[in-house]
Amino acid sequence: SIVLLLTTISETCIFFKAKTIEGTTPPAPKIKIFLPFILKFNFFTAVSKPAISVLCPTKWPSLKTIVFTDWVCSAAKLNLSRKKLDSLPHNLFKLKNLEYLDLSKNRLDHLPKELKALQNLEYINLSKNNFIDFPLTLTELIHLQEIIINNNLITTITKQIKNLKSLTKLDMWSNELIEIPDEISHLTLLRELDLRVIQFTDREKKRISVLLPNTKIYFSNSCNCGD
Repeated sequence: SIVLLLTTISETCIFFKAKTIEGTTPPAPKIKIFLPFILKFNFFTAVSKPAISVLCPTKWPSLKTIVFTDWVCSAAKLNLSRKKLDSLPHNLFKLKNLEYLDLSKNRLDHLPKELKALQNLEYINLSKNNFIDFPLTLTELIHLQEIIINNNLITTITKQIKNLKSLTKLDMWSNELIEIPDEISHLTLLRELDLRVIQFTDREKKRISVLLPNTKIYFSNSCNCGD
């Protein structure tokens, strides 16, 4: 497989360095991709059906107008962290082979239903955004194994979380949760649950532990102010 690493970006072209994985020979060349003068990216390359990771630069103009050709649509990993996104670019939903998606450190407060098209997704990072509720769309991505959604403002977790039967890690530290739904007990493969910096009572912590007897749960010190 091949990883494309951005090396330089200018007004008219982007330079990628294509790196082969696991010692594949011959060495992959540097790829220069010319951009049209409108704010659209027409990606092209001679690489045939690679497994690609696309690592976007911090200053990426007009993410909402990216045009993906077939080889980019085969990408397995996409990093859109720190892009000041308050919504997702529509063409993102064409990346049906995505397994890893980093949307951390943006301005998102919801996920559109179209995201459920990414049924191969195994990892998603939504940390440091503006979510108030646990995104319902995530519960339709049944192959998810890791959800990182810490440092948001989430007050509730949907009961539909029970659909995430493949989930092994749920990182929710530093949210505004009061309780966890009983339905989380359906997540029998969950091995790690991070609930630090959330002020649960001792009673609620005990209840959560009973619901998930085989899960390593990280708590902060309890607040028993209302007991």
